[in-house]
Amino acid sequence: MSNDARKPKNSPGSTGGQYDTKPGGKGQDLPSLAEATQTPTNTNQRDDSQTTNNTIINSNGTEFDANQWDAIVNLMDTDLREKLHNKLAPCSEQEFFSAYAKAHEETFGETWELDSEQPVW
Repeated sequence: MSNDARKPKNSPGSTGGQYDTKPGGKGQDLPSLAEATQTPTNTNQRDDSQTTNNTIINSNGTEFDANQWDAIVNLMDTDLREKLHNKLAPCSEQEFFSAYAKAHEETFGETWELDSEQPVW
């Protein structure tokens, strides 16, 4: 018997699952044919229902294109950004931008540059 052969439940070397992937292995039960042929769901996909448009607006009405998000994030304080991310995610870019601007002012006692009336990149 090869190492890839499946062992029935409760056979010598079995871990107790319906089938082991290897004798004595700790593999999970194999899926049914119906489960194995289903299209997988990607849980890492972004929920587009959270983003209604491609514009982020600061508290002074200045608009940023959502395609600039990576550049916007690079202008955030790393520790504060990570703290907010752990607290808020998942959320839209607009929600995160607004929360970050508020937290920046509370933490550093000054307006975040991108939340100012005329932000400078």
